Amino acid sequence: IMVAVNAKCTKVYAEAGDIVQAGQALCTLDLGSTLSSYNAANISYQSSVQGYQDQSAVFEMQIALLEKTVQDLKELFAIGAASQMEIDQAELQLQTAVATRNSTLSQLEAGMQSAKSNVEQLATVLENVDSQGNVIAPSSGTLVKMNAVENGFVSSAAPVAIIDGVDQMKVTVS
Repeated sequence: IMVAVNAKCTKVYAEAGDIVQAGQALCTLDLGSTLSSYNAANISYQSSVQGYQDQSAVFEMQIALLEKTVQDLKELFAIGAASQMEIDQAELQLQTAVATRNSTLSQLEAGMQSAKSNVEQLATVLENVDSQGNVIAPSSGTLVKMNAVENGFVSSAAPVAIIDGVDQMKVTVS
């Protein structure tokens, strides 16, 4: 079980030779700042998605209204109640609104993708770690090696623990 961050181990719940179950906490790491960063990144991503959706809805209503205005002016022009200049101005407003929508939504989408990437990057760091900083066994089996020591540090360069389970074995019958 690898953890993609260096952290202090505050508690160890299992040792080499123990039988562990998938989902069982093996040790607790002090990941306060990493967990806070993940939560903040997740909130930022959700906020950017909501902002994109809200802005998109406003633009769609605005464009629909401008399209109706252009159509109404064309009908009024047909009966002599509107000028070509009024139609031209309304069409220009519509084109401006479409261009503004496209530009703004592209910028919001780029921000949303950046926020999503940040969440995914932090999620990778926290793989096999729950919201309290507990390193969780991804599978059941025998804990062959436990590198985490209470009040010691775990490194991203070495596994926190090694589990030897039936689901990792390959049996060949000849």
